[in-house]
Amino acid sequence: MKLSTVLLISGFLILNIFPGSAIAQVEIGPEDIPTEAGSILPFYVLADPEGIEVDLGFGGEDREWDFTNYEFDDVEYDSLIAPEDAPNGEDFEDANRISLSSSGGIALNFGDSYQYELINDDGWFLLGTGSTMGFGNLNFPIIFPEPILLLPMPAEFDEEWDMTGSFAYGMEAPDTLMGGILDSVYIVIEVGGEAETDAWGTVRFPSGEVETIRQHVLLGVEIYAVGVAEILGRRMEFPIDLGLSIEPTHSYRWFAPDYGLLVEINSLPGEEEEDFELAASIRVRYLAPELIFQEESLEFGEIWQGGSNSETITIANNGVGDGRIMRIEPAEEFTEQISWDVELPYTISHEEETEITFRWQPEEYGELETEIEIFHNDPVLENPLVVSAHCTSLLRIEDGGSLNAQEFSLHQNFPNPFNSQTIITFNLNNSTETKLEIIDAAGRQIAVLAEGLFTSGQYDVTFEPDNLPIGIYLYRLSTGKSVLTRKMIYLK
Repeated sequence: MKLSTVLLISGFLILNIFPGSAIAQVEIGPEDIPTEAGSILPFYVLADPEGIEVDLGFGGEDREWDFTNYEFDDVEYDSLIAPEDAPNGEDFEDANRISLSSSGGIALNFGDSYQYELINDDGWFLLGTGSTMGFGNLNFPIIFPEPILLLPMPAEFDEEWDMTGSFAYGMEAPDTLMGGILDSVYIVIEVGGEAETDAWGTVRFPSGEVETIRQHVLLGVEIYAVGVAEILGRRMEFPIDLGLSIEPTHSYRWFAPDYGLLVEINSLPGEEEEDFELAASIRVRYLAPELIFQEESLEFGEIWQGGSNSETITIANNGVGDGRIMRIEPAEEFTEQISWDVELPYTISHEEETEITFRWQPEEYGELETEIEIFHNDPVLENPLVVSAHCTSLLRIEDGGSLNAQEFSLHQNFPNPFNSQTIITFNLNNSTETKLEIIDAAGRQIAVLAEGLFTSGQYDVTFEPDNLPIGIYLYRLSTGKSVLTRKMIYLK
């Protein structure tokens, strides 16, 4: 066999036996970084000087990260500023992106600061910053003689680069500094560090799921000042404590096409381990959902002893980001009696609507009222949203009679959608020949779950699909005089 044929067959086997090797890597180009002046980029923010537990995962190819389970404290905004609106904009003629952010791109984050940046086919560069340094309320530009490379362009997996830069600024000394004896002051900022693109893969965040590339940065910043005075004909220097100290910090940043910076996690100052487990801050890009709860109350009706009823609420998402139901909390006394058919946290994609079915199996008797708290990620709505719930729990008499007449009804299956089994509940108001069957979308009978003479009462029937394809099915309850039909969704 020819060598070329062997190589061709080997390549085919590698692509099919190890399909991950054929997955295209993520690449970030200049067009993927937002630059339009006037843009507002919102971020969820979580910060704690004591540390936040994080799982950074591993570096490498085709990884997955999930940032959907955090409950964020706040939302902050990065703003893209036109040059004429930015202080000292005239000092950065080459800047084509100016941002006002509380997160400095290279750890120069003393609160809100201006970042003057240049993005071209070679890379994303930091030309300088503008920040109030807490020194005599002076605001001056920090112009790096050589731009600092924030991200090469195109940004690809497994690249490394240096992030070293320095700045020195001289100014006339304020009269209020050291009794006015100083003639001038020099402020020096030295940045030292390195960066790499160490992973790529899928990020799940509260607003969706996107492909990203990850950057790891280890950076330290030294800031010091020197005052100069001429005393008795001699030039003398005096160190000035600016009260600023930035220990080396590990940072991980995930970048996505069209979004630019998507997620940023910064270690506690002085962290030595690059796979740290406690972070000082987490910032995650935020796209607003617009959740509309179409029901504010649940009427479960009459529920007989040992039985249960289910009710459904519909939630629509008219926003641009994914909505999420984070937690559902019934009142404490009903925690074991009220359940729901979705696994939390539960995502509602933008421009879609969904149903959540609640099931109440009361243990007490009489008129029961309670409230259910639904925690979500829509910043406009009251959070949690409180939904009222009501039912009448009826006591069944031992001889087979009942305190009230039962009604003929067929309830929504629970859970719905389902993937292994679901429960179908129906009520009969008298003894009658009854049939409960499953029908596919074409009207063909799939299964008969119950058939024969049934006395009045409530019945729960379990349906377990056997080798059925996923899809929408109907279940039909028929007696001698009446027929009721409902829809259910089967998902594997």
